[in-house]
Amino acid sequence: MRWLALLLLLASPAAARDAALRSGEHSGFTRVVVEDPGLEQWQLRRSAEGYVLRLTPGDVRFDLRRIYDKIRRDRLAAISPDPETGDLNLRLGCRCHARAQEIRPGVLVIDLTDGPPPADSPFESTYQPDPVPAVADVIPAPPPPVPPPVYDYNWREPKPPAPAAELPLEDPALSLMRQSLLEQLSRGAAAGAVEIAPSVPPPEADSIETPGSLPQVRIGETPGFAPQTSERPPDQLTGSGVDCIADDRLDFGSWGTDRSVAESISTVTGGLTGEFDRPDPEAVRRAVRYALHLGFGAEAQQILRSFAVEDAERPLWEALAAILDGEAGAPEVLRGMATCDTAAALWAVLADPASGDPPQVAAIQRAFSALPPHLRRHLGPRLAQIFLDSGDIATARGLRDAIARAPGAPGPQVAIMQAKLEIAEGDAEAGEQALTILAAEAGPAGPEALLAMAEQQISAGAEVSPQTVTALAALLKENRGAADEFRIESAHRRALAASGEIDAAFALLAPGAEDALLWQMLADRGGDGSLLSLAVLPEDAALPDLPVAVRRKIATRLSDLGLAPAAARWLGPAGSEADQLLAARVALKQKDGQAALQSLGDLGSAEAAALRGQAALQLGDMATAATAFGEAGDSLGQLRASRRAEDWLAIARTDDEAWKAAAGLLAPEQDPALPVASPDAAAGTTEPAGPLARGRAVLAGSAAAREALAALLQQVPAAAP
Repeated sequence: MRWLALLLLLASPAAARDAALRSGEHSGFTRVVVEDPGLEQWQLRRSAEGYVLRLTPGDVRFDLRRIYDKIRRDRLAAISPDPETGDLNLRLGCRCHARAQEIRPGVLVIDLTDGPPPADSPFESTYQPDPVPAVADVIPAPPPPVPPPVYDYNWREPKPPAPAAELPLEDPALSLMRQSLLEQLSRGAAAGAVEIAPSVPPPEADSIETPGSLPQVRIGETPGFAPQTSERPPDQLTGSGVDCIADDRLDFGSWGTDRSVAESISTVTGGLTGEFDRPDPEAVRRAVRYALHLGFGAEAQQILRSFAVEDAERPLWEALAAILDGEAGAPEVLRGMATCDTAAALWAVLADPASGDPPQVAAIQRAFSALPPHLRRHLGPRLAQIFLDSGDIATARGLRDAIARAPGAPGPQVAIMQAKLEIAEGDAEAGEQALTILAAEAGPAGPEALLAMAEQQISAGAEVSPQTVTALAALLKENRGAADEFRIESAHRRALAASGEIDAAFALLAPGAEDALLWQMLADRGGDGSLLSLAVLPEDAALPDLPVAVRRKIATRLSDLGLAPAAARWLGPAGSEADQLLAARVALKQKDGQAALQSLGDLGSAEAAALRGQAALQLGDMATAATAFGEAGDSLGQLRASRRAEDWLAIARTDDEAWKAAAGLLAPEQDPALPVASPDAAAGTTEPAGPLARGRAVLAGSAAAREALAALLQQVPAAAP
């Protein structure tokens, strides 16, 4: 019976396994995490309502109870398993696309990102359900029965007993190691990190393994992976699978003391060496952290250089010291940490604002509020400027509020941040007034306020005063070789152009250097003389790399000045209708009607029809020109083209009475339905039969023709172009 029960158990279908789903809301995307310890293969494909996720092996129970605890339904509108196939259906509620990756065995991450999918996305192919297999028609025959063994016992010839096997004695240390390995392999198998093979095939006798085919064994922990997934806090991995830096490693508040700096600094920095002048690692750690707590980046780096101790936190400390001192560069230890839900997101954004990683705003605000007040005032303006540059005014406002909650005076740098925030919120007058007051005050904030005020006036298109230009020139002379030299030099050059000295501003450009904003100022507000001297380039000169709108404006102005060849050099590839229309106008200025028609292509707007009519006039095709002017709604242009084409029938049908009467003299020959311009014809009389009557009719018609031509001659000089 026990064997029968075992066979029934083996023949029964395998129990369905559970797959837990978690979710999280991020800036620009929603993340869904599927944890399936038994996952071997997976497939994500596009469906009519969104996407379909298929896991192999199948028969999976999806735990969806907490899927909407942390996310809204704006991206993931609904999620449910298919009752027939068991696949997971993800219905979208936005114009977004899905990306998926298996960050470790058994853990699949699906990101629903705003916008269209990339052209090479492998997840956009259409979902195709697996065909249902047919039932086999032939049932395999059972194996033949095995005959029982032959009974050959003979009591006269007893067999000697088999010798007892000698049990080997095992080393206790080896037994403990085997037990430890079995426990670790069991935990790894339960978490999906280790796959247990049912049997190991015997090695082939003639097989020779190359070093590249040998199994790889990693000693120690793998970064970004821990078999104990249940003990791992959520959102602690970067996009590349690296462990996020934990909050306790960036707890600046705990690195200080309760006493004043004057009382603490000697105590904290003392005792850095012990016996035989060897550095004390714990004392060095305490001193470096205290210097970072104070915001002294250079002092922290000096301690690390002077006392070479081996510490795993040293790369992080060096990165924090560089950030506190405003040094450029993206430390490797913080790369990709902007997406972490820890304090590491704050320092990663400060280290590399242009990384492109979507920042975890909530974590940044939380970490910033936890900083000591003096570090909030020190880092707040720089961090707020990063979010202002990206258009995130709400986050910048939240940072400002976090500084305002701290006790004590905020300082001039925070006042500059407040003025910039007012400008970004639309109150430019109040912001510029505050910057003007700060720029006039002596102190370290004066130069920054002067730069901010000049940059605001330049970006707003306002005129910069000569006093501001002079102050920027003096500031540039004082900061030659400093970190802000390039920014001050650019602001001085642009302020000079905004004050009306565009030629002098271009003269300050280094050979080969380009300034797109300077060219835009030339196109928008530069005089004709400056445009001729700067924009009419030699034949062998290369065009500057400028936005399309700026090049289009320069070409338009040169074309309006009658410099069509110079304007044609500024025309780039026709990427829009505006570019095609501009190219056609320039070609017409060059008397090249054929090129104008080629530039217009099949554009159907009224402006394109008018330009097409002008090109037809240049080519002498008056009939086509009249038709084009008619499509453009230019009745006067259509009438003029019809006159030059001698289309009397069309002229006779216009509303111009003088031309209508004159054209009526010839139009009946082309269209008999039109009446003859004579008194008798207008009265409806028939043609006279006698010669005398016909003569009088000819004289009357001649008089009517003379009247029509006289009226036309009186009108033509006034209407002639």
